[in-house]
Amino acid sequence: KSKHMHTNDMTTSMIVAEYGVSPRTVHRKVAAGKLRPKSKFPGATGGYVFRRGDVEKLFARGVA
Repeated sequence: KSKHMHTNDMTTSMIVAEYGVSPRTVHRKVAAGKLRPKSKFPGATGGYVFRRGDVEKLFARGVA
């Protein structure tokens, strides 16, 4: 189990699969300040980790 991930966390790919949005949509929400990553995997291209509650608030009613 990664120190970056917990059971209530989601990666970009998990958000894409669960909510049917594109990775670009997730990245735009981050850039716009509407979705704040909890952490980031190591490296220049390391993916983001988000809190499930934050993701649900943003995407539960469709793409915000």
